[in-house]
Amino acid sequence: MVALVVAAIYIGHGFERLELISQDARFLLRGLTTATSEVVVVGITQQCIDDIGAPPWRRSLYAKAIEQLNAAGAGLICLDIIFPHPSDPEEDARLAEAVQKAGNVILPVFSPVALRHYAKEPTRQIKSLRGNFPALSQAAAGLAHINIPPSADGKCRSIPLAISHEGKVYYNLGIEAAQRFLDRQGRAIPAQPPLTPEGDLLINYGGQHTTFDFLPFHKILTGDFPQNQLKDKLVLLGQTSLGQVNADLVSTPLGVMYGVLVQGVLMDNVLTGHFLQGQSLGGVLATILILSLGSGLAFGRLSPLRSLLAWLAASLVLIGCSFLFFTMGGYLLETTPALTVLAANFTIALIASLRLSQAAIRQNELEFQTLHRSSRFSARELSLDNAPKTFLKLISRTVKANLTTLTLFDRPDQWFCTENADMPRAASLTPDAAKAFEQEAVAVLNQSTSSFLSNDLARDPVFGRFSGPAGTFLSVPLIVRDQTIGRLNCYNGKRPCLTPPAGFQKRDAKLVAVLAQQTALLLDNTRLIDRLKGQNQQLQATMDTLQATQNELIQKEKLSAIGEMASMIIHDMRSPLTAVLGYAGMIGEMDLSKAELQEFTATIADQVNRINQMAQQILDFSRGNGRLNLALVSTDVLLGDLMRQLQTEFRQQETLEFSCEISCHQPLEVDREKMLRALLNLARNAAEAMEAKGRVAVSCRPGRTGVELAVSDTGAGIPEEISSRLFQPFATYGKAKGTGLGLAIVKKTVRDHGGDIRVESEAGRGATFIISLPAAACGDLHPAIQA
Repeated sequence: MVALVVAAIYIGHGFERLELISQDARFLLRGLTTATSEVVVVGITQQCIDDIGAPPWRRSLYAKAIEQLNAAGAGLICLDIIFPHPSDPEEDARLAEAVQKAGNVILPVFSPVALRHYAKEPTRQIKSLRGNFPALSQAAAGLAHINIPPSADGKCRSIPLAISHEGKVYYNLGIEAAQRFLDRQGRAIPAQPPLTPEGDLLINYGGQHTTFDFLPFHKILTGDFPQNQLKDKLVLLGQTSLGQVNADLVSTPLGVMYGVLVQGVLMDNVLTGHFLQGQSLGGVLATILILSLGSGLAFGRLSPLRSLLAWLAASLVLIGCSFLFFTMGGYLLETTPALTVLAANFTIALIASLRLSQAAIRQNELEFQTLHRSSRFSARELSLDNAPKTFLKLISRTVKANLTTLTLFDRPDQWFCTENADMPRAASLTPDAAKAFEQEAVAVLNQSTSSFLSNDLARDPVFGRFSGPAGTFLSVPLIVRDQTIGRLNCYNGKRPCLTPPAGFQKRDAKLVAVLAQQTALLLDNTRLIDRLKGQNQQLQATMDTLQATQNELIQKEKLSAIGEMASMIIHDMRSPLTAVLGYAGMIGEMDLSKAELQEFTATIADQVNRINQMAQQILDFSRGNGRLNLALVSTDVLLGDLMRQLQTEFRQQETLEFSCEISCHQPLEVDREKMLRALLNLARNAAEAMEAKGRVAVSCRPGRTGVELAVSDTGAGIPEEISSRLFQPFATYGKAKGTGLGLAIVKKTVRDHGGDIRVESEAGRGATFIISLPAAACGDLHPAIQA
């Protein structure tokens, strides 16, 4: 049927448009491997018009071009040019002289009459034909016609081979030029040109397959071209447009007609013998018939997926063979009808396969739903009483069993059975008969871990000796952790000889095995759940006791941590409070001068301010307060304030020395008070770690990305075991007192400013804390701002 339909479409020319596209693709493929051509095209570009002017041009220009081409060694010169009236005797004589002197020029004659006015004969008759001027025609080596009307699809693939006028025959310009070019070289036409029933020559130029050498007309006139490029070549000098058809050639400003491109491709067709070639009707029908039989048999025996793969492979083979045979000189395969045959047979086979598999699809859906439902049972509140019955009903409907039973080895007193009311059963197949059979065959069933599938119990070599019900039988073990806990048995009362085949199949055994495994796991889980309920109650009581004990321990640890931190903070604040009490007592008991009174009062204020700062630092750290009051501050001013506070605070420590070195005067954008407190913390830590005996050095130097502030001491240094947690809260070393929050607060302050802090320490040589801060972008501060 497919072959007949495709043959009818072919005979009715339904594939012609697709076949032309296929042929274009083949010629294009040939063009990718053909780098050169014996044809050189001389055409018109915009530069030609700019230099010479718009056509028509004087005939003396064409004469000069012919002389230049002949001097370059052109094998044949062919003009695709229309010479309009009126003529100029002087110009005509100049052109005729150049044509006669060259001796290898072919001139065209032009017919403006459409093909519908031609007489339908092998040599088309025409009533009106314009020729060249007599003197010019006599000088030419040959004359030919150039009328090539386009086909209905815009790509003419057949042209009149020859036309006659007043007893003279004019062959097509491309055919005439290629024939004479071959004659001059002593060569023959490579292949017999194929003709249509009307006598037209079948050519291809819908898909460009040759790359022509191209030269602009104005460069020919000036001689500005490689002379060896035209040696022994067929030169086509064209006035009509090259258009937009061939991307390898330069477009002209004269429109989108085919013109010179058609004649050039026609010449190449004749020179190389690559014409359009078709297949005979008998060959086409034979190809269609063979493909229909072969593909029909192949697709009918394969699965849909394999049919698709086979169709793709066959299509690729056809396309590859078509390209191969074409390049060898013959168009032996009609690709489009062949591909249509393959596609039609594949579609028919696919539809038939889908219709045949509808019942299997429905069964697969039922099995999938069964597996899905059985997997959901594990999430339900099933017990040992209702779980077996639930699964038996599900399995019975899925495999269409008349009777389904379940036996558990640890519960021999219980036997579960389900009948399927939707399935007809034999009179001998009753629950009592099935129970009696299983009790009699218990030794065979319970001692085996394998599944049993019997098409006929009465004739089965294993179970035939037992008095069981007639029909097919399927038994699957319930296995949990390599132990058989029971068996699932399915009975079908229909004889296997019925049509359609009854009884259980191997796929039924696989499905029941999966369901039996889920049943076994569910029953085992049910036992475990009952056992775990009591254990969970005991565990919950133990967990409650442990939780109460844990809460009590956590509360004690919290109170201990709070007490320890409070002890540290009070110990750290005791020193300034002692100073305040001492100076306050001296003010009340001693007769002081005004200067001494002011000094004592200032000291008390400084100590109170120190206590306040310590409290504020702890509050900010605990609350995570990172708000900054940023302002531009000179490093000179910042470190000056630091040194004054240190000298005031440690003025009575004669064994303690402070020094300051400023080698960078870059301004900083910081919170002055917070940064000063951070530096004071580092300096106080250094003084206390040395027990007020040594030197504390403060310095400022340029850093990689800003300014580095360093505080160093001459103490014992920081051990490696504490360096990794030095900036963590409540970490302290080398001091008899302190909260352990100082360095953690310093690090937070520096990070809030976008900086970083690190420590460099060596045992016995002290420690250096380095703060890296970004410098302000405004440069050095004005002295007025520094003040």
